[in-house]
Amino acid sequence: MNKIDKLEQWLRLAKAIGIDIRYENLVGADCGLCQVGKRHIVFLDLNQGPEEHLNFFESLLDSNPSIRRAYEQSTRRESISRPKPAA
Repeated sequence: MNKIDKLEQWLRLAKAIGIDIRYENLVGADCGLCQVGKRHIVFLDLNQGPEEHLNFFESLLDSNPSIRRAYEQSTRRESISRPKPAA
C-alpha cells in the first residue's frame, strides 16, 4: 500500500470514529488533534504534504490507545474484505 492509500485509509478511519478533519494554514505549527466539548478535531496544515500528514496520523498510534484500537480493527476488516490482487 502506498503512502497516499495509507493516508486515505487514515482519513476514512478518523471520520468513521467521529473525528472531524480540518485543513488550515497553520503557519508552521504542527498538525494536531484537539477536543472541543465532546468533538475531536484533527487539524492538518495546508502547507504540508501527504507524507507529513501520514506521519502525524501514525504518531497517534503511539499517543492514543483508543485510536490504536480503532486502527487495528479497521485494518483487520480491510484485509479481510479487500480482494486479493490477481497474480
